[in-house]
Amino acid sequence: MKTGLVSKRLLGAIAIAIAIIFVVGFTANTFLLGTQSNKGLNKDGFVFSEDNVGITVTHLGVVVLQANSPNIITNAGEDLISQQTSCGANTVVTSTATTVSTAATTTVTNTVTTKATTSVTCSLGGIYIAVSNSTAAPVATDTTCPNELASYGLTRAIGTYSHATGTNTQTITTSFIYSTSAHTTTISKVCMFNALTGGTLFAESLLSPTATLSAVGDNLTIQWTFTH
Repeated sequence: MKTGLVSKRLLGAIAIAIAIIFVVGFTANTFLLGTQSNKGLNKDGFVFSEDNVGITVTHLGVVVLQANSPNIITNAGEDLISQQTSCGANTVVTSTATTVSTAATTTVTNTVTTKATTSVTCSLGGIYIAVSNSTAAPVATDTTCPNELASYGLTRAIGTYSHATGTNTQTITTSFIYSTSAHTTTISKVCMFNALTGGTLFAESLLSPTATLSAVGDNLTIQWTFTH
């Protein structure tokens, strides 16, 4: 009887140990696979399935910096995407008008509700790129690009659109040519708008590392990649 009891306890302990090993192994495997699939980096440090901004700086004919930084689309940018992808669609606009008329001692209130059909209007998308020396972290509620630069060849410029048929990515690329050696300028943020001046702030990115321009002819190339 005592031997049988010991055997049952031993078997129970072994079963518990196996269960623990299985759970721990499954959890570790899931964590590792999840890390690899959601945050997998290639040799250049690019994050898969996320929008990003690539910058290249050429100084005196030599590439001195190549880096990639994550992008954030603003709330207004999300609205712009919705409008662009639904351009021309019909929507119903409801308006209510109330009139009050008085006759003798009687007051009559009439409320009339009318419906009108209109179409979603569209504007230019995010195609203009601006640079800034602001170090403020981007947030979705941003509507402006603080400290936007407009001197020494760094004025906001239209980008070149590129998209391969049937793929889910697109790029907007532009280059700035620095025009002075009297000043050194640090570029720490890039912003995207739908207009050459003013307009809607579509997206922005805080660069890490930053880009430095210091000589006439320094070239700053920005390539903004969107995955959808």
